[in-house]
Amino acid sequence: MWMFTETLYKFFRTEYFFRLVMMSIGRWNSVIELSWRAIMVFISRFTLLILLIGRFGSTAQAGGSRAALLPYTRIHRVLAPAYLSIRWLS
Repeated sequence: MWMFTETLYKFFRTEYFFRLVMMSIGRWNSVIELSWRAIMVFISRFTLLILLIGRFGSTAQAGGSRAALLPYTRIHRVLAPAYLSIRWLS
């Protein structure tokens, strides 16, 4: 059962699945593809910005302002894998 769900998960993350969905939609094919690319680029840039704030902000600041950046360091630990997977998809 685990192999089946893992294979299904990998299939849904592939470009082939997305193309299949786009073909079924029909004439909105190019619009959806352009929107998909634009959304992915925006998310990856925004995520990279938060990663940079979390990475450099927490190490470059002094102790007092470091506590203010603590949520960003937590976020960047979560967003690092998300950023990599978004880069892989786009």
